[in-house]
Amino acid sequence: LQRAVGVVLPLSGRYATFGKLVQRGMNLALEAENRSDSPVRFLYRDSEADPDKSVQAVSELANEDGVMAIAGPLTGASADAAATTAQQDRVPLLAFSQKEGLPQIGDYVFRDSLTAHLQVQALVRYAMEGKGMTSFGILYPENALGRQMATLFSLEVEKRGGTIVAQQGYPENATDFGRPIKLLKGEDPDFDHKSEQEQLEDLFKPENQFDALFIPDYADQVGLIAPQLAFYGIDNAALLGINGWNSPELIRLAGRYVEGAVFVDGFFRLSPSPAVREFVNRYFNKFGEEPSILEAQGFDVARILLTLLDDPKVRTRDELRAALAQVRNFDGVTGVTSFNQGGEAQKSLFLLQVQQGNIVQIPQPPERAEPMKMNSDFSPRPNPSGSQ
Repeated sequence: LQRAVGVVLPLSGRYATFGKLVQRGMNLALEAENRSDSPVRFLYRDSEADPDKSVQAVSELANEDGVMAIAGPLTGASADAAATTAQQDRVPLLAFSQKEGLPQIGDYVFRDSLTAHLQVQALVRYAMEGKGMTSFGILYPENALGRQMATLFSLEVEKRGGTIVAQQGYPENATDFGRPIKLLKGEDPDFDHKSEQEQLEDLFKPENQFDALFIPDYADQVGLIAPQLAFYGIDNAALLGINGWNSPELIRLAGRYVEGAVFVDGFFRLSPSPAVREFVNRYFNKFGEEPSILEAQGFDVARILLTLLDDPKVRTRDELRAALAQVRNFDGVTGVTSFNQGGEAQKSLFLLQVQQGNIVQIPQPPERAEPMKMNSDFSPRPNPSGSQ
């Protein structure tokens, strides 16, 4: 084996822009951290976001190039195929993809990415533990992301003893949200077409009331929804959102209607964190622009692997796999990261709020973050796939 990490990313084709940003972040980490007498090399391979090419790349890197580990891929189908091959070849793989079920493929597969589960957990923890909220509404787009987020949010709230008072979907590309908002409130959107007697009966029905409203959509849509919420009388509930809210478009489109709204993200370039500020400055000085979450994820994954490979106790793939499983409280630019028993990254995400027309970072409910530790007892995690 050589002191090298294989990196499988889409460097050409439809997703090349994203792959190259991750590559930038990884190279930046290599320049900053790789100063040992025996430096680690990154061997890049182009997946083209194609599962077959990803399988070929992983196989060649593992068996011909003899790398210690593989980082990537970025896209779902490629990551699934690559992870299966890495498990078969017994080479640790640290994926960027958000695709469901990746770490469950086997004990050599890990994931460091901003997943829907992480976002929902952070939001609900803030709302219920930090603010004492107990009742929630959900207004979601009728697409795969919206339905997934709505389901996860409901489960997380109920697990913590809270209540989902109402949830309502809306067409993905809607611009008029009057009907779904009325349904969310428990109102009949066809009220005006009812008889006088039916209208009188409806007037005595109580409206749905909730402490907070969760909207798992992007800034451009939230910019249309928020003013209509106020128009139709939902103006006392706190607004909660996902990382898609983290855009200047949110403020430009919704203005005062999102004042006080809270959402999460896996990276915030304006964070006061010294690690983030140093990373942003280093990136800007090299590339003349500010980094996104993609470069930040690449930077952190590279640093995790470089840190582990510099440990004298890590000389084989099995030792590296065991070391990855023992990562606790790695203080990165995408938050404090640990890997759970199933190989999934657990992170303290960035909690963001609109304050006086600006997006700012606010404190999480207290959580101690210590420097990354490596347990000298490298006990392997259980292998759900049963492979040896």
